[in-house]
Amino acid sequence: MGGSEKRQYLVLFQNDKELRPTGGFLTAYSIAEVEKGKFQPVSSSDMYSLDAKYRPSIPASKPLVDYIKGPYALSKNYRLRDMNWSPDFRESIELFLEEAEKVGIAKIDGVIAVDTHLLVNILEVLGPIGVPGFGNFSNALEPKCNCPQVIYELESFADVEGPIVWDPLDPTKIIYAPANYNNRKKIIGPLMNSILANSLAQPKEKIPALFSAVFKSVTEKHVLLYIHDDKSQAAAESFGIAGRIADFEGDYLHINDANLGGRKSNLYVTQEVRQEIKVGKDGMVEKNLEIIYKNPQDYDGWLNSVLPNYTRVYLPKGSEILDASGFEDKVDPYEEFGKTVVSGGFKLRPKGISTIRISYKLPFKVQEDYKIMIQKQPGTDAPLYAIDVNGASEEFFLRTDSTMSFKIK
Repeated sequence: MGGSEKRQYLVLFQNDKELRPTGGFLTAYSIAEVEKGKFQPVSSSDMYSLDAKYRPSIPASKPLVDYIKGPYALSKNYRLRDMNWSPDFRESIELFLEEAEKVGIAKIDGVIAVDTHLLVNILEVLGPIGVPGFGNFSNALEPKCNCPQVIYELESFADVEGPIVWDPLDPTKIIYAPANYNNRKKIIGPLMNSILANSLAQPKEKIPALFSAVFKSVTEKHVLLYIHDDKSQAAAESFGIAGRIADFEGDYLHINDANLGGRKSNLYVTQEVRQEIKVGKDGMVEKNLEIIYKNPQDYDGWLNSVLPNYTRVYLPKGSEILDASGFEDKVDPYEEFGKTVVSGGFKLRPKGISTIRISYKLPFKVQEDYKIMIQKQPGTDAPLYAIDVNGASEEFFLRTDSTMSFKIK
C-alpha cells in the first residue's frame, strides 16, 4: 500500500455499536501517510467537525430523513457522517470522498475503514496500553457496561453527559454538546499513536499473534479497503476485503441493518437468522426466512435505548415475495445491485424481541445441488444462522461471507 512512494490514506472510524450499512456510524477520521512500509498518523478529527464545514446538497435517503429528525428537520440533504448509507462500501466511499473533497479532504490514495472489533482484537495481544492525557485502555471486561473497558471509555469520551442538540433553524449549528464533546476528536490521534508505538515495541515472539489479530479483523469484515489504484482495488475485491455486494449464481442472502437513533444499542443487540428451504420435485424453491433481534439489557438512556432499526434484506433478483411481516413501516420490494430488496423499519426496545419473517420463491429451479451465498454485514460480530434444506440442517456463526452447498435428495 505504500511501496517506496509516499501514499496518503484516509482512516475512517466506524462505531459498530451504532450500526450503519458499511459497519458503523462514521464517528471520526484520521489522515495517515504510508512510506516504505511505515504508517504514520498525520492528523485526526471528529466527523461532526468536518460536517460543520460542509454544505449539504445531495438528497438523503428517505429512512434517514424519516428517522433522524434533528439535523434533517430543516435540510433533507446528506451529512457526510451519514454517507455510508449504501451497503456496498465502494459506492458509499466514492460518494463520501467526492463530497469530503469540498471541505479539504483531498489527494487521498485510499480509504481504510475500521471498527471497534479491530481495537479490541489488537489490545487482546498488546495488553493494557497508556494514552498520554487520556488514561489506560484494555480489553478487560468493564462491569458498568458489560463490555470491553476500551469501548466503555471511548463511549464515555464521546457523549456520556448527553446527546448533541442541533439548532432547528440551522442544521449545521450545535446549540448544546456535552462538556467533553471535543475529546471525541482529540483522542483518535493519540490512541492510534499509542497502538502503533506499542505494536512496534513488541518482542518478536508476539508478532505472529499481532498479525493474527489484524488478519482476523480483516477476514471478519471489521477492516474494509478502498484504493484509488484500479489494480489494487481489484485485488482487494478479489480477496473479499473491499465490502462489495457480490454477484452469485445461486441463492443469495444479505441482511443489512442501520441504527437510526438508538444510541449505542448494538453493543447489546443480537441477531439470529433461520432459513427453511423446501426444494420441490420440480426444482422450484420456496423459502421461509426469520430474523430474530434481541436486546437483553435494561434501558440506561446512554448506551442502551429504544433502537429504531432499518433493515434491508437482499435476495436473488426476481424473487417472488409471498409475505413479509415484522416491519412497522414497509417499503415495496425494489431492485438494487442486481438483487431484489425487501426493506422496512421497526423499533427494538431494551429487554425486547423483534422478529422479521419473509416468505418467497426463488426465480430459478434447483437440480442436484442447492447453493447459497450469505454475505455478512461489516461491523457485526457473528450472528447465529440456522439453515434447513429439505430436512438437512446446519447451524453456524456467520463470521465472514460464506458459500454453502446442499445435495438435493
